[in-house]
Amino acid sequence: MDERELANHVLTIVDQTAYRISARRILGVHLSVGGRRGFNLDRLHSVFTDVSRGTVAEGAR
Repeated sequence: MDERELANHVLTIVDQTAYRISARRILGVHLSVGGRRGFNLDRLHSVFTDVSRGTVAEGAR
């Protein structure tokens, strides 16, 4: 799994959770990733910003 796949997966979970709790906006997402995964966290943040445009998570930190 690369950063884009992970960001899309996280966004799916965030979107489902927002719908379930009737949230109109998500302000932040806290994610713990195991150290052996080898993700570039800066890239993950950048990709999440990109894939979350137009969703309840747009602008989330």
